[in-house]
Amino acid sequence: MYRTNVKGQEVFIKLSAKLVKEKLNRTQVYEAVLRIAESLIEKKEQSSFALFEDKIGMITGEVVRGNIVVFYVDHIITRQNIYKQENLDFLEEGANF
Repeated sequence: MYRTNVKGQEVFIKLSAKLVKEKLNRTQVYEAVLRIAESLIEKKEQSSFALFEDKIGMITGEVVRGNIVVFYVDHIITRQNIYKQENLDFLEEGANF
């Protein structure tokens, strides 16, 4: 678990039980989530997220709002397990890998 402040608001970043057991660079995961944390906090209706981090791969999780905002990281799909399919029209521009 990682605890910090984003725009004056206390936030936690927690990893799923499965990820806690895995050997991974937690600092890279926390830093990646923090890069989008401000944007996610501002979007009150958004409860889930997925982000692509070059060194790690795809990080997915959810945002739980309360007195403290908690980012739960559920899964990490390593880069070698991500496949690109041409003409994916459901991906927004800029979401390409």
